[in-house]
Amino acid sequence: MRRWSAWLGLAMFVFAGVNRPAAAPLEVYGRLPTIEDIDITPNGKLLAYVTELSGQRMIVIYDIDAASASWGLRVGEQKIRQLHWADNDRLLVTASTTSSIFGVIAPKQEYFVTQSVSLATKTGHPILQDASDSLNVSLGVPESRTIDGHTVVFVQGMHFVNNLGFLTLFSVDLDSDRVRAVAVGNKYAAGWWVDERGNVIAAASYDNDSRTWSIKLSHDGKWQEVYSQVAPVDPPEILGITSDGASLVLQTVDDKGFSPVWINLSDGSQRPPPATNSTFGVPLEDPA
Repeated sequence: MRRWSAWLGLAMFVFAGVNRPAAAPLEVYGRLPTIEDIDITPNGKLLAYVTELSGQRMIVIYDIDAASASWGLRVGEQKIRQLHWADNDRLLVTASTTSSIFGVIAPKQEYFVTQSVSLATKTGHPILQDASDSLNVSLGVPESRTIDGHTVVFVQGMHFVNNLGFLTLFSVDLDSDRVRAVAVGNKYAAGWWVDERGNVIAAASYDNDSRTWSIKLSHDGKWQEVYSQVAPVDPPEILGITSDGASLVLQTVDDKGFSPVWINLSDGSQRPPPATNSTFGVPLEDPA
């Protein structure tokens, strides 16, 4: 069976105008919160969030200066997993559905698809729909970067080589809709990290036989392993790059709890984190 060029379909969103809601009756203030997710544009002008209006689940675009909802997208029963503004005009909407994929030998399971929705054109499409020999599913959280004035989204997906699927990092230029496979993994691939210029600087691997998680850094086109840990249950997580751009921050888990590890990007050495609480929460990220 040919296992490439397969397609996973999700219902397209329905665009709809949204009027400013009327004042809520007193009894609604005793209910549970109705906002499921929220994200703000890089310029701080718009909010996007999931809520229910007139019995319909919708993604609402809210203008902060005007203090009103301008328009929205009906999402029905789709599971919205993440909202993320790629820039001030385009919203990345990641939704999931449980299904089998025609033409692919894989179990029936939950698959994620990320769409780019433009406020200017009121249109949207899956960002990986033009990826050749690949699924249009997202495997991981999409990240946006501004490169040479273009909004570029980096997202992991599944690319097929000789009818075998491998975890792959794609870049998607939202201005030209060009999709490119940046890094094609092997059976051990567990993810990549991209710096603010769009360069792949770190690659994570997981050996299921030895239960070993490791990370490599890229220097002058060569990869060097700089950290590894036996992690049968909870492998380390890459949190991001420090504000000075000098270190990659990992969060590790052991029998004592969470511990941060800072890895110097220039030589792969470890350096002590600042004298703060050793447990990191959700990091704040520069949207640009």
